[in-house]
Amino acid sequence: MEYGCQACTLNTLRRGYLVDPKTKTVTFKNPPVAEAVLGIQFAPLDKMRITDFGLLWQHLKNDFPQVQERDRMVPTVELKGQSIPEIGWRLSNVVELPRVWFVGELSSGGRHFIQIQPDRYLYNWHGTGSTASYPSYESNTSVFFSNLDILRKYIADAQLGELQVDQCELTYVNHIFLDEGLDLSAMATKAFTAFGSEIPLPGHRDRFAFNVSSWLDELNGRLHASLQPAQNMETRQIILDFRIIARGQPQGSDDSQLVDWFNMAHHFALDSFKSLTTSEMHKRWGILNP
Repeated sequence: MEYGCQACTLNTLRRGYLVDPKTKTVTFKNPPVAEAVLGIQFAPLDKMRITDFGLLWQHLKNDFPQVQERDRMVPTVELKGQSIPEIGWRLSNVVELPRVWFVGELSSGGRHFIQIQPDRYLYNWHGTGSTASYPSYESNTSVFFSNLDILRKYIADAQLGELQVDQCELTYVNHIFLDEGLDLSAMATKAFTAFGSEIPLPGHRDRFAFNVSSWLDELNGRLHASLQPAQNMETRQIILDFRIIARGQPQGSDDSQLVDWFNMAHHFALDSFKSLTTSEMHKRWGILNP
């Protein structure tokens, strides 16, 4: 089979379903996105061996020349009626392989990397430094599917089985820096609608967090939103770490079914981002199509 990111990207774009008009929603010119992740979880490829990581990397190394090993992620499945995702280990009769990162630097600033293990494939965009700006959902989706094409072709050529996807995940990590003269509590009140009224607790509010989830039939899964103080690892500044994670089961494993799920997840994630943040911050981030 033919391999190559450029060819795969063009083929993906020609399909014409990267963004569904009915799921277009509000966007921002300069969102505070520090990291974005698109990923799928699938039935374990038990025939995969450690050598397959190296062979697969041969088709990806032009864009992702660095290789790193990480601990394996455990399976996570959203179940209706069960508020906490089901997390556990899958039984296998082979030695457990690690998770591998294929990492590349971006000329536009930041870096991106692919995460591979026998039951996961994820694409991460990670902004680093002051010059990195979030590309776009459409750009990340195109890269995700172009490299998924390469993964599918390798799996077929190596006769490792088929991808049977059971979960998709879309994550946005937002870093909101404190305005001059404002502490964490004041900045949270300024940036988030959930902090618009004072909580009746004596003293000065200096620690806080929220973590909420909701089941969405459209995603066959959940939307999670969380906020907590954190430290930016590049600047060492104290920030507000605001995350939105969509996770659920697509209708099937075909690219078109995965795109449908991601488009819907993107729609709900952005609408929730808008609802949970204030109009003052929307103007700062350059809201479009409000």
